[in-house]
Amino acid sequence: MFLLIFNTNYTILLFHFFQEFPKQYVRNKLLELYFMPLKNLHYHNDFPYFFKSDACESCGGKCCRGGQGYVWLNLYEVENMAEARGLSAEAFARQYVRQSRGRLSLQERLINGEYFCCLFDSIACCCTMYENRPKQCRIFPFWEKFKKDTDNILSTCPGVSAL
Repeated sequence: MFLLIFNTNYTILLFHFFQEFPKQYVRNKLLELYFMPLKNLHYHNDFPYFFKSDACESCGGKCCRGGQGYVWLNLYEVENMAEARGLSAEAFARQYVRQSRGRLSLQERLINGEYFCCLFDSIACCCTMYENRPKQCRIFPFWEKFKKDTDNILSTCPGVSAL
């Protein structure tokens, strides 16, 4: 079986899939190639927008700075981040966590009149705890408050686009 695929430069790439490959394998490989550019595209059913996570690399961390706010944590997240930093949970909490409204939240740092998450590196413009960040950060921008305030998230986050 032969398959012709046209790429953006209009050159023809010829893929030869041997007859011994199962049809399901060939189908899955074709779907994988077709959807490869969409790997960083995120969508949740109830939200009127989608999120392109590639934009995070160029936005300067708008979701991690600005006005005061809260990044709510649970004890498991504190322990996980502490372990990633090589600290005990108690030492991590003393340095990075505050209590507010009876809950735990990451601290903020005030730099030049702007609030930054305490885990945000304002020089490199990235999260220093990205791989172990809390759930609230992981699910951004799919927060319940943005369902009704779509204009706010569309104007704030360069990775968010309306459907």
